[in-house]
Amino acid sequence: MQSWILSLRPAPESGLPSVDVHVQARPGATVANLARAFGRHVAPDQPNLHLVPLDGTLPWPADRPLAECGLRTGDLVDVVSAPAAWLSRVSSTARPRAVLRVTDGPDRGQRLHVRTTSLTLGRAPTCT
Repeated sequence: MQSWILSLRPAPESGLPSVDVHVQARPGATVANLARAFGRHVAPDQPNLHLVPLDGTLPWPADRPLAECGLRTGDLVDVVSAPAAWLSRVSSTARPRAVLRVTDGPDRGQRLHVRTTSLTLGRAPTCT
């Protein structure tokens, strides 16, 4: 069984709190299972809430196996609520070219999947 301690950061407009969670994933678990568990943990009064991790600005595909997500203890995971239709969307199985892991600063622990051939690092207009 895979296990991680993660920090969840819901979208500010959701009004949901940021929390640390301990995840124990069964073999074969998917992002849909994780999103359902996150929703039950953060908002037990909303039984149909799915809090889905983001890959940049896109929600992770529901059918992606957790074993392929690259989660690590200490990750900061941005999550958004997803409609029920998210569960049945066709996903892209394309693996990222690289994974950028932020190791310091306000976004420490965040991971970004790089799928393009170029990437701009930093926030200043002069960054390349």
